[in-house]
Amino acid sequence: MTPNKPVRVFVCGNIRASVWTAPHESVHLQKRYFDDKQQQWRNSEYLFPDELPRARLVLEKAYEFLCLREEDPGSTRPNQRSS
Repeated sequence: MTPNKPVRVFVCGNIRASVWTAPHESVHLQKRYFDDKQQQWRNSEYLFPDELPRARLVLEKAYEFLCLREEDPGSTRPNQRSS
């Protein structure tokens, strides 16, 4: 069964990276903005140059979340991810 919510969301301003683990690990990057003409919030995959640092930050955090796992200090074996 595929979850209908991401397992983690990283947000910086109007940029967000959503981490999904089912059926495969993936990250969805999107920008939220308010469309004055339509008077509603919208999503976009297009970024302005000044939004790139925020996109980089949320993508790095998503990558860290997927790659790094905590280790139990009392354990003699490293905590391995299940695939």
